[in-house]
Amino acid sequence: MPPQDPTLDELRDTMAANELPVLHWSELFYEYDPQTYAAYVAWTTRARQHIELDPKIREFIAIAIDCVVAWPSPYIDVHLNKAFDAGATVQEIADVIMATGRLMGPHSYTHGFYALEKVLGEREAKGLKTPRRREKLDPVEGDRAQS
Repeated sequence: MPPQDPTLDELRDTMAANELPVLHWSELFYEYDPQTYAAYVAWTTRARQHIELDPKIREFIAIAIDCVVAWPSPYIDVHLNKAFDAGATVQEIADVIMATGRLMGPHSYTHGFYALEKVLGEREAKGLKTPRRREKLDPVEGDRAQS
């Protein structure tokens, strides 16, 4: 007898145990194709088990991608909040948005800064930590501020 597919609840438990979001469309995906959804959960779980990149850097990458594709709220908001929760400063996130805009075009600035402004307002209203800059910035070679 072939092994039985995991239930939707088992798959949701796997996602939650690995601190992965259970998205609103998961039930529809599972109903459509339980085996493919199970494979998606397994792949997502494994892909999130990063070794070299710390969580803040992973969120910076996600923010840059979100800026380029103009990923709407609440999706970009999740990455901005996770970056702050991982210790990012407003200046670091602004630097990510600026670098993305320089490489990918001004629409990236607009989308990124609009989302950052929204998330900052929400976090500040809730009293959540949103540091503007690190206390002491390490000098960066070629940085205009040093000259």
